[in-house]
Amino acid sequence: MDCKEEIANAQKLVVHFRGDNDNQLNAVFKCFFILFYENFRRLTYKYCLGKFHTKNKEEDLANDAFTDGLMSFYYKLKLSGFEDKGALVKTVFFTFCIYKLMGLTKTLERRFKKEAITDTLLPLVGEKKPITDTINDTLDYQKLLNARDETLGRAFMELGERGTNLIIWKKILKLSNEEIAAIMGIQPDSVANEVFKSFKKLKQIADRLPGVK
Repeated sequence: MDCKEEIANAQKLVVHFRGDNDNQLNAVFKCFFILFYENFRRLTYKYCLGKFHTKNKEEDLANDAFTDGLMSFYYKLKLSGFEDKGALVKTVFFTFCIYKLMGLTKTLERRFKKEAITDTLLPLVGEKKPITDTINDTLDYQKLLNARDETLGRAFMELGERGTNLIIWKKILKLSNEEIAAIMGIQPDSVANEVFKSFKKLKQIADRLPGVK
């Protein structure tokens, strides 16, 4: 199987995903790892850079997000076909993987915060009079973080995949204009303008949503 030819052609990919040939399907999955995994692995390390809750977990995160993203991508195309007209297969596939990566890192972050709260409360065990102000301050801060996350998440959902991807790739993954242009199939000179417009639209959406600003 010619991986580049089979994976790059959306119509052929849908046919493979809808077929009953397990050997062929396994070969297609292998092609995804051959063509895209190392690139996604580098993206994962960039995304995790400086995050205390993902330290030393980058390799597992890359593998899990890539595998889960591939399965979601497979079921989506098998059911609905390739709906993104004009988009590159790699662009759409990486969108699935990045959403999985964000979900996995968010889980790690919440676990870290929960452990931090537990560590704050542990010294109070055995005391006759717990310091309720410290407890309330910690829990209120957690509620504030959750409210902001929820509002931002709703804003991103309304912004849509294209705008969300541009912001993630430029501001979170710190990709260059050339890297983003290659993924999305656009000119490097237009990336900065596209990112600016996406940020402007995101702010407009977030400003009119109820919740913590």
